[in-house]
Amino acid sequence: MIYVLGHNYPQTDVDSIISSIVLADMLNQKGRPAKPVIINPNAINQVSIDIIGRIGGLELPELETLEEVINNKIVLVDHNNPLESYGFCLTNKAPGNISTIKMPILCIDHHADSGYPAKVKVIERVGSTCTLLTEILRNDNIRLSDLLVRALVYGIVCDTKGLKSRKTCQRDRKAINYLYNNYKIRVAINKVIEHVLAFTDILSMDIEQILSNSLKEYDNGNIGMASIEVLNDDYMTRLEEIKERAVHTKYPLYILMILKQHKNETLVYYFDRKYHVFPEVERYEGLISRSQDLVPYVLSKTAKKV
Repeated sequence: MIYVLGHNYPQTDVDSIISSIVLADMLNQKGRPAKPVIINPNAINQVSIDIIGRIGGLELPELETLEEVINNKIVLVDHNNPLESYGFCLTNKAPGNISTIKMPILCIDHHADSGYPAKVKVIERVGSTCTLLTEILRNDNIRLSDLLVRALVYGIVCDTKGLKSRKTCQRDRKAINYLYNNYKIRVAINKVIEHVLAFTDILSMDIEQILSNSLKEYDNGNIGMASIEVLNDDYMTRLEEIKERAVHTKYPLYILMILKQHKNETLVYYFDRKYHVFPEVERYEGLISRSQDLVPYVLSKTAKKV
């Protein structure tokens, strides 16, 4: 059995979940038994569940133990650093260290290469891992069900912030066009974008949900970086509450990105108790990419203080 893992630690996201589901189906079609799994029971948040629920009929990856996963072949999607999938279990559940984890047989990802080995790597800087899977199924003449193709569209739209993120490229748009031209998606692209953005209602979320939305960790857990999209300025009524709680996260440097869809700009709030190199807030024109814009900038500044 091949287990297909998206990033699990501390959370996963829609692109990662859908990539694991679709790639497992593609491998099964090639006669290689596979299934999508998670190993962190807290990896999938309610926002992701709600968005995937809009797709209709898609089953979420099953929860498996680390021990079960490492006794089988492993494929990584939407990340290439195994700590993003195994970190939860290695830190809190299982003994040993990352060297005890076997090499993945395949890694498909759209983030910067962290240098961890895999037998086969497909790492391209596009807006979404679902874009890469769309290119693979097109080039290999693989046919998917209309449900899985609709899921790919949602994955691309989610990770590119409605095709407005700075990391969105022509390949993402070509992937969307290919899917609509060759399958029955049954939902117009503007409706998909509405469905995705509808679940970012910051007024209906509690503070912990806001602060942990799309949360990722860096610098051995010293940096926590979350992001959330908003459709209007209503979030301002929660801002003081958010800032008051963000000061007390477990991270020496906690960062919250607020992507303002309605104004096509990004606000980045820094809560810096360790490095003391960041302002309280920075504003960027456009919807910036965490992986391609903010992470390199943050890590370059913090590295100088170590």
